[in-house]
Amino acid sequence: MATVSLYEISNRPRGGYPPRRRRLHYALVRPPSRSWRLDVTLSVQFVFALEWSGEVWSEARKQAFESAFIRNARRMWSNRFDVVGDRHRVTVRLDVVNRFKAANETWIVNVYPRELRRDQRSAVRCDYDFNGWLHGGPRGPDGGIIDASGPMLRHAAVCYLGEESVSVTQTADSEFRQRGSDHEVGHMLGMQHPLCNDPRNRRCYGDSFQERRRIMGSGMSMSSLDYAWALNLMRIAVPQTTWRLEPCRT
Repeated sequence: MATVSLYEISNRPRGGYPPRRRRLHYALVRPPSRSWRLDVTLSVQFVFALEWSGEVWSEARKQAFESAFIRNARRMWSNRFDVVGDRHRVTVRLDVVNRFKAANETWIVNVYPRELRRDQRSAVRCDYDFNGWLHGGPRGPDGGIIDASGPMLRHAAVCYLGEESVSVTQTADSEFRQRGSDHEVGHMLGMQHPLCNDPRNRRCYGDSFQERRRIMGSGMSMSSLDYAWALNLMRIAVPQTTWRLEPCRT
């Protein structure tokens, strides 16, 4: 498989700063027919941080969380739009594998287990670790202060997820329901919030109703704007072709 810099396929490289050294694996399958396939692979590793919450999950419950995270990500981000150019139509398939590769190719999903009442919501945020050190509380450009209880990993990005992230939930300040883990996977693909042009404004989930309802806003709607990663990837892989996005036929 080939790799591409996350920065190069981001929809807003200046408004979220996905680091250039973070790489995404992909393979472009080009049979003799006009139908091609773009296979993209995200490598993740789950870390269950017990010291933050005091909750202890069984191995079966941990595996259920991991399976739901991976299953939902595949469903949300695969086969939503095709990338079309000249005579070719490229279907897009995302795979998520629970396997550690190089530090700049692996996303650490830091899960803080805790029991939640119906009226509780835990924070969901994704922080990039530019300095390579999570201990000591450096500030991540895509979020707040990185929690010092996280694992020490060089050039890793850490997603903080509550247990409810595997289901679709609605926060008190949002008119939409969203599965938080799917939103965070969008960040892993280089996607940023709709209005993230100002690094000082991190809570920029959209100004209009249409922007806020998107998966990279605060809803579950998949827009072609949220699929810019696939379009930009094809423009890099096959630069001699003019590419565009069209709704998936399958």
